[in-house]
Amino acid sequence: MLTAAHADEGLQDCLLAGSVALEQLLRLAAALRHRQKQMLRRNVFIVQTLSLVAGMFHGVAEPRIGGQ
Repeated sequence: MLTAAHADEGLQDCLLAGSVALEQLLRLAAALRHRQKQMLRRNVFIVQTLSLVAGMFHGVAEPRIGGQ
C-alpha cells in the first residue's frame, strides 16, 4: 500500500514538473515574440525615416534641363 502512495506522488511530481517546464517555455515564447515585434517596429521606423530623407532630396539630385 505504501508503494502505491509513493507511485502516486511520483506521478504527481512528474506532472507538476512538466507543467512548470511548459509554463517556462510559454514565457520564453512570449518574450521572444515581444522582442520580435520591437525589432519589427524599429525596422519600420528606420525605413520610414530613410524614405522621408530620400523624398526630401528627390528633386535635388535630378539634372536640370535648359538651365531651369
